[in-house]
Amino acid sequence: MAKISDKELKKYIINAQLLRQESNVKGVIDNLGYVQIDTIHVTERAHHHVLWSRFSDYNSDMLTELHAGNQVFEYWSHAASILPIESFRYSLLRKRNFAWHNEITDTKEFHLLLGKVYKRIYAEGALSSSDFDDKNLAPGEMWSWKMSRYALEYLLHQGKLMVARRIKFRKVYDLTQRVYPESEHITCPPVKEAAEYQVSQALSALGAATEREIYGYLSLVDRVNIKNVLADYTKQRRIREFENRGQVYYSAESQPKMIDYPDKVFILSPFDNLIINRKRIFEIFGFDYKLECYVPKVKRKYGFFSMPLLYQDRFIGLMDAKADRKSQVLQINNLHISEALSPYEEKLLFRAIEDFASFNNCHSIELIRRSSGAISARQHVKG
Repeated sequence: MAKISDKELKKYIINAQLLRQESNVKGVIDNLGYVQIDTIHVTERAHHHVLWSRFSDYNSDMLTELHAGNQVFEYWSHAASILPIESFRYSLLRKRNFAWHNEITDTKEFHLLLGKVYKRIYAEGALSSSDFDDKNLAPGEMWSWKMSRYALEYLLHQGKLMVARRIKFRKVYDLTQRVYPESEHITCPPVKEAAEYQVSQALSALGAATEREIYGYLSLVDRVNIKNVLADYTKQRRIREFENRGQVYYSAESQPKMIDYPDKVFILSPFDNLIINRKRIFEIFGFDYKLECYVPKVKRKYGFFSMPLLYQDRFIGLMDAKADRKSQVLQINNLHISEALSPYEEKLLFRAIEDFASFNNCHSIELIRRSSGAISARQHVKG
């Protein structure tokens, strides 16, 4: 089996994930396969940040127009995501097999509520959770949704509802056939076809990936089916196998031309597709990244919302920032640089920060703290 060097592997991955030149936002989403949505809003939301990182002229209206035109839709990938509409057919497998069991959803009352919520949307049109006045089951608990919110999400995962739009980030749900009329003519694909789609999409998006990473990228089918498609495609020479540090990586036989690294520092969202698989990034780049908003304040080392800084194929640090929308100031609570930078690299870094401030509609930057030192690392273990 051919070997691939660390440098080559990084270039495959960064090219596929970050450097593909697309002429519009839909092309970016098509290439990535999904863009994760997250509720944290200390800077611009994750999905907007991810798209802006790859399409510098991006603004949120572009995504709104794609959603309204049924070119993208919201559903679940490995997390809540925006997906290209071409993935809708393959989402039917997950919807068909959807099961959500807990002390709420397994009750008779909840299943009666599902019918009531569905009938109300059928009769009244698109509604959000705020249009239902039931109370939370356990106020103060992190996941203490209203019963109606559980019902709306359950119906969304079943495929009976879709997200028609968002108003100030709040989902507005409607019947699937009203949001996307073409859905009534779309049939659920065979598992083998879905596995082929997942392998092709994952290799296009990831550049090079292990079997485990391909299986986890869209999570459409089980691992056995992914393994079978990889074996078939390898025999057919549609994909290639490489070995790096004892790991087998796959890539598409036909690769787009590699782009040279730009003279640019990328400030990445913690939910960026390039870094969302923390194990993969640690194994390949030696970058031990943890989003510390989920860590108690006293245990944080780099900050609540520290965003990775990537220059060429090196993670050069982390930036913990908050956009103060009222004063239009980008507050950098900690700019942590993990290696010595040349004057030119320093210039590129601060140019990136200025661009990021503009993206967040901030007119000034306040650097509160700058620190240095290697990012703490755990034992590097392959497997």
